Amino acid sequence: MSSDRPRPLNGQRVTSADVAAAAGVSRATVSYVLNGVHDRISEATRIRVYDAAERLGYVPNAVASALRAGRTEIILLAMPSWPLGPAVAEFVTAGVTEFERRGYTALVHFQAGGDSRVFARACDRVRPVALIAPEEDLPPARVAALRENGTRAVLAIAPRPLDHVATLVVDQGTVGEAAMDHLVERGHERIVVVMPTEPEFALLGKERLRGAQAYADAHGATAYPLHVPCDPGAIAAALAPILSHQPTALYAFNDEFAVAAIEALGEVQLAVIGTDDSMVARRLGLSSVSFGAPGNWSRIVARLHDTIEGVSDDLSPIVVHPHVVPHGST
Repeated sequence: MSSDRPRPLNGQRVTSADVAAAAGVSRATVSYVLNGVHDRISEATRIRVYDAAERLGYVPNAVASALRAGRTEIILLAMPSWPLGPAVAEFVTAGVTEFERRGYTALVHFQAGGDSRVFARACDRVRPVALIAPEEDLPPARVAALRENGTRAVLAIAPRPLDHVATLVVDQGTVGEAAMDHLVERGHERIVVVMPTEPEFALLGKERLRGAQAYADAHGATAYPLHVPCDPGAIAAALAPILSHQPTALYAFNDEFAVAAIEALGEVQLAVIGTDDSMVARRLGLSSVSFGAPGNWSRIVARLHDTIEGVSDDLSPIVVHPHVVPHGST
């Protein structure tokens, strides 16, 4: 199969000099553009360079670039032990997109089995210029070792700010609080809280239930915890005795559980709210708690970029505030 992509006449590997000639700029300009140093180059020139590089099929030599710069342009995003699904996929995609917009290459690391040595080996092999990882992978000694190895910016994911490293604060308890606040504000005082029995959801479910229960207790509402698998039949059977208390609302662990609960309720009318603001929730008009506040990733990436470039070394926490996306179900 032939290609209409232009190549150098000598048939050798495309170089930055070829890109510079095709774009009508200097090699230094090509280097600035392709290494993400955008503040020195006009938008029109950047577009010309990117177009020329794409037409020629130019692939920068990552090793040579790293040696020249004294660093890689790789960001390692190590995911917590969150269940994989649409919500996590959207979260990861948004982060990767924002890093790429800044000129970095994001690598996503999913850790299986809780063995922190796997994460340590990934860091040693990749030598990321920055990384985001769960707090259990970033004790003080590990953070110090990473910095000695050339990692310029480190951000831990934790439910509370940490003293030794900048922290992305993701408190799952606030998810339950946000859902209950939404329902209580609308006059609901007896609320069923559906949480999973599946082991992979256990920790998240415990924390979300904690937040929901605490909010109910503080605001004179009653929460009825219901631990069930994500199955309409099981939910219906477990709901039957609770319905005698005449609840008026139901908060579910996630949107999948919320949809199963709606099916289990049948003709029983309760206000229902889920979590994740997934595509299913948007399509069905299901109110849902979202982590995706506009600007979360832009704040995260801007912080890491400024630390990488030595502009600042801000260790203040970045706090994620869950919020409800209301629809017809509440």
